[in-house]
Amino acid sequence: MNIESVATWFFESLTQKYPDELSIILVEGIKSANPEMVEIDAENSLGPYYPVKVLSNSACIEINFSEVLSYQVVNESYSAPQTEMKSADLLGPIQKCSKLEYLQYLESDSLITQTREGEYSSYYIWTEDQAFFVIASKEPGVKSLTKSPDLTIERAKTYFAK
Repeated sequence: MNIESVATWFFESLTQKYPDELSIILVEGIKSANPEMVEIDAENSLGPYYPVKVLSNSACIEINFSEVLSYQVVNESYSAPQTEMKSADLLGPIQKCSKLEYLQYLESDSLITQTREGEYSSYYIWTEDQAFFVIASKEPGVKSLTKSPDLTIERAKTYFAK
């Protein structure tokens, strides 16, 4: 699977293992070939738009972080764009950032700069339903999984214009 060719991602699970490992599983959102109107209310609709869904053949990836110093998960509908994010590298849904506001908060509200030796980096992972902010000393590893996505999870309704 080519991670870069996936149109969008949905969150499936997060596992934290003591003391500093984090695993995030994401699943591919597949755009329907058939557009549909999106009902706003009984009198108004928009579109046509192409629904995006997780299907049984959606690809799954696992993002593994080690030496995690901190992380935060925010419901995507409540997250706001970061004006100073300055993405340095991009691998699929993962952005390595040089000016992540979450890192600025962490440095001002913890002892990380006084007690931590060595370098650490900040990462932003965006999905259709969750946004992740991760501060870690090592680059994440990404691997394709052979498992099928959990279709019992109710996903955010997502549509593409084209």
